Parts: sequence; structure tokens; C-alpha cells
Amino acid sequence: MLPENISAVLPRLSWPRSTGLRVGTLLIALFIPAPVLAILYIAFFGESQSAPLSNDALFDYFSQTAVYAGGSTLLAIAIALPAAWLSVMRRLPGGRMAAWALFLPFALPPYVTAYAYADFFDFAALPFLGMTSAVIINALALYPYVYFFARAALRQQPCHIQSAARLMGHSPLAIFARVSWPLARPAVAVGAALALMETLNDIAIAEHYGIRALGAAVYDLWLNRGDLRASCRLASLMLILVAALAALENMGRNRQRQYILHCDRCFECERAPKIGGFAGGFLLAVILLPAVGGFFLPLGWLLFLTLDTPTELWAGALGDGLSGSLLLSLLLIVALAVAASALVLDKRINGHGILMSALAKLSQCGYALPGAVLAQGFFVLAAFSGGHVVIFGGLGLILAACCTRFFLIAVGALESGMNKIPPQMDIAAKLAKRGTAAVFFGIHLPLLRPTAAAAAVMILLEGFKELPMTLILRPFNFDTLATVVYQYASDEALELAAPAAVVMALIGVIAVSVIFFMEGRDIRIQEPLKGLK
Repeated sequence: MLPENISAVLPRLSWPRSTGLRVGTLLIALFIPAPVLAILYIAFFGESQSAPLSNDALFDYFSQTAVYAGGSTLLAIAIALPAAWLSVMRRLPGGRMAAWALFLPFALPPYVTAYAYADFFDFAALPFLGMTSAVIINALALYPYVYFFARAALRQQPCHIQSAARLMGHSPLAIFARVSWPLARPAVAVGAALALMETLNDIAIAEHYGIRALGAAVYDLWLNRGDLRASCRLASLMLILVAALAALENMGRNRQRQYILHCDRCFECERAPKIGGFAGGFLLAVILLPAVGGFFLPLGWLLFLTLDTPTELWAGALGDGLSGSLLLSLLLIVALAVAASALVLDKRINGHGILMSALAKLSQCGYALPGAVLAQGFFVLAAFSGGHVVIFGGLGLILAACCTRFFLIAVGALESGMNKIPPQMDIAAKLAKRGTAAVFFGIHLPLLRPTAAAAAVMILLEGFKELPMTLILRPFNFDTLATVVYQYASDEALELAAPAAVVMALIGVIAVSVIFFMEGRDIRIQEPLKGLK
């Protein structure tokens, strides 16, 4: 048996440093943030090709971005938090199905939802475009980020805390305000940070609805004005904000760890109060409104357009886009699995000093940078390499850019799962004279399987929905479903884009369903030494 005070023997049983793992991780950590560093280089040392933006223009961009991003995030929180609390803390008729339906807006890209609403209201001859409409649509598309983390945190809250609050005579509203909300706040902050990052990355909705957002400004300065330095300077300001949001996300996950370790879904020890009859049906209808507005209504309009359009007009483009999306997403999952596993394992085995920690954090900041900016960063790297680096060409260029974009998802998921594996497991493996590879594949990987599978599904879905980088970096004669939708929608032919959007929605529904049914799974260690056999 292992001693109870395991920290006393950690210095004597620490792993020998794996030089090969450290070198590989260092190369990955240097490559992933390379386009970000290229953007910073151009921002400080590049040459401007046009007159700098005036202070009034900058203020306009920042103010509209603050209203758009801040309003979308706050509205997403306001939508997600009550829905998550009711779906967990109360048993409603059809509550399980409602909890699943609330995830469905994540299956549709926000720009597809925006295109569908704009086309519908244009068909109905009703004014719809503007800041208010963009904020509402973006919040309906992004609230699942907040809902997912808030619901998981509420499910993990110890039931005895809820029982104690009820015994003290607190009302359900007081329990939510004084108990549930403070405990779930770190998780809500994580979801809100991700929703805010996604909003900062948006270009399509802002352009379509006439909003002067920072993402649109970066895109305009680069492609329309041809001023790469001014574009990268704005992007560097966004990078600072992204770094702060990544730090917030990491802090929230660390603060949340204590609640997960102290409770093994003990909310199941006491059944939630049941609300039936008219009150239950009314609450069910209320919490389903976000799913109706964020998924079912736009999907219904897209289905109508699909059925109303002859098949021969869109079948060829749909086949090309589907095959391209599948190829890109599968390659992306494999590449991110290798890179993220190496980084997380190196941190656990070798530890990260100041330099490695800084590189690791920088490598996770690409998630919120506009895809057009990352694309330009890789173009700059390709120019620096002089065409001698194999990856800078063909599908490898877009794959590298997508890895930079979604590296945060892979590392965050694996790191969260790895933090739940007690260090006693590694100490037992060391006592059994197992090497690093044997321990990772025999112990860590089986325990990480639920977390890794959920991350793979999320990456698959994000790969299907990604638009700016696939549009700019794709090789000739290569299309994805996202580029097919964008090209037809840009030509004001949404009826031809609708079939590809519907296929994206169906794939998204499958992915969201997998994530939902895996949501309640956590790392269970029933036989601590099973992986050593």
C-alpha cells in the first residue's frame, strides 16, 4: 500500500526527466504560437501601406466591439444560467430531453443562424439588421458555452449543501443566489470567456449586420486596404485581451477542481424536487425558448429552402464540401491529439518552468484571434521559410492554422482530465518500474478516454464550422461545407447554401448528442493499480 502522506515520498520517487518528450514539447510549443509571434513582429517592425486609423475610428471600433461582445456575453449568461439551474435542480416533465435540446444551438455556426434569420425577415419584408439583432442572434448561438459549464458545475455541487440551506428555511431563489451561484461562478466565468472569445473572432455576423467590430476592422485593413501592419496592430491588442481571458479560464478551472474532488456527483444522493402539472409545463416551455430560437427556427427555414430547391443545383457542391470537411476535421483531431498529449504529459512528468509555462500559455491564445489574422500569420511564416518547410503548402497550411486555432480546446480538456488523476497513480507506476510511455498508454489514456472523446467531438464540430481560415488558406479545388455556405450566401443565394447548412446541422446534432450523454461521465478510479498489470 502507498503511504498516506504521499508528498513525503514524492522527492525520492519523482520521474526522471524525459529529454525526448521535452524536446518534442518544446518544438510544439514554439510552432503553435509561431503565427502569433509573426503577427507581433509585423505589428512592431512592418511598414504601413495606408494612413493610420483616426482616434474617432478606433473609438468607434472599440465601442461597438464592447457593446457587441459584452452584450452577447451577458445575454448568453442570462439565458444559460436559469436554464441550467432548472434542468439540474428541478425535475420537469421531459426535463432530460429539454436539457439535451438546450445544447442544440451549438450545432449551428452563428453565421448560419444569422444568415437564416436575415433571409427569413428579408422574405417577410421586415427590418431586422442592426446591433440589437446581432447581439440577440449571437447570444442564442453561443449560450451553450455557458450552459455546458454551468450545468456541469451544478451537477457536481454536494447535495448536503442544498439540504442544509433548505433546513435553514431559505427559499429556492435564496438558495440559488447564496449557494448555487457562488459555487458555479468559476465555471460560468469559463463559459463566458469562451463565448466572448468566439464573439471577438466573428467577422461574418458583424459584416452582414453592419457592425464595426474589431474583427471586421482587422479583416478590412488587411484585405481591402492592404495594410498588414495596421491589421496586426489591432490584432495584437486583441491578443492581450485573449491572454487575459485564457488566464481567467485557467483560474476558473483551478478553483473548480476542489469542488469536483470533494464530491462524486453526490447530487444524485437526493432527488431533485419534481414540478408537474401546469407549472412544470410552463417552466419547460420557458427554458426551451432559447433552443427554439437558436436552433429549431433557423433550421426549419433552411429545411424549407432545401426542399424548395432542385437537387441537381446543389448536389455536386455538397459532396465536395462534405468530403473536404471530413478530411480536414479527422486530420485536425489526430494532429491536436498528438500535440496536446505531448504538452500535457511533459508538464506532468517534467514540470514547466517560467519559459515553458509562458510558451504553453501563448500557444493557447490563438482561439480568439480572428481566423483571417491567423491565416495572414501563416502566410508570413511561409514567406519567411522560402517554401522550404513542407507543411507550408497544400492542406498542411490550413491544418497548421486550425491546430493553432483549436489548440486551447485540446489542451484544456486533457489538462482538466489529467488534474483529476491522483499523483499516487504515477508513484505506484514508478514503484512498478514502468516507463513514461507505459504509464501514459496504460494508466493515463484509459482514464482520460471520456474527456479525450468529448474533446475530439468538439474539435470535429469546430472543424466543420470553421470559415475564415478554410476560406483563405484552402488549396485550389478544395471546399468545405463552411466555404460552400459562405460562397452561396455571399451571392445572395441562400437556397443553394441551405443544403450544406442542413448537413452541418445534422452532423452537429450528432456531435452535441455525444457530448451531452458523455457530460455526466467523470474519471473513476475503481482499481488504482489495474493499469500496471
